[in-house]
Amino acid sequence: MYTPGKRGEAWLGEIKHTTVSARYNATRVLIAAVAGKRLVVVAASIICSGLVAGTMDAVFKSGTTALSGTIQIANAEQIGLEFNPAGWLVTAAGEALNVTLGNDTSGHLSGWLRYVEA
Repeated sequence: MYTPGKRGEAWLGEIKHTTVSARYNATRVLIAAVAGKRLVVVAASIICSGLVAGTMDAVFKSGTTALSGTIQIANAEQIGLEFNPAGWLVTAAGEALNVTLGNDTSGHLSGWLRYVEA
């Protein structure tokens, strides 16, 4: 069982799956908030497509609080996160997992996330 403040422990619970589909220059909900639960991303595969030039900037968030710095993703670049029972991204309880995309007028982020509600 996870205790706040401890690092590296596994999150226990049913692993769920969702798809990722987000367009440029907006904040999109990737996983809807669940009352009283944290959303813990334990694996992911994300790819950027459709860029005319340059890179797409992505920031993953718990509600409006950043969980990552700005990640620059080039066209056809894929981000793969292998299964990590401690979680790659963890939201605050009751907050959605969002992504804010910017620095582009044509790109699309797609893929999948595996997560646990804890």
